[in-house]
Amino acid sequence: MRSNRMHTIMIVDDEESIRKLLVSMFESDYYTISAASVQEAKQLMTEVVKVHVVISDNRIGAERDTEFVKWVKEKFEEVVFLLITGTGPKDLTEEDRKLIGEKNIFAKPLDLLALAERVRRKLRK
Repeated sequence: MRSNRMHTIMIVDDEESIRKLLVSMFESDYYTISAASVQEAKQLMTEVVKVHVVISDNRIGAERDTEFVKWVKEKFEEVVFLLITGTGPKDLTEEDRKLIGEKNIFAKPLDLLALAERVRRKLRK
């Protein structure tokens, strides 16, 4: 099997169980994984880690965090951003849906196979 270690995935979610699940799932596919809070992710992406894919929850704490999406897209245009929401695309503004891309938005309960396949497809491009 070809190694995917050249690709780094940043997982940003305030639910520890979701973070752990996603980390173990993508580590088993041989990706390099970083899991962080929004602030830690910003610092790591700016100073240390070249990230290829960000997987983030739409709500971090009590607030929606589409500002993080905008920050990533402005600073790192080539980074693929996959967003997890409690309600799917309807939870987002039209502007946010366009920025992220409808196919990059995943509703809970999370379809892990669909998420993993989307990551693989995006990284093959």
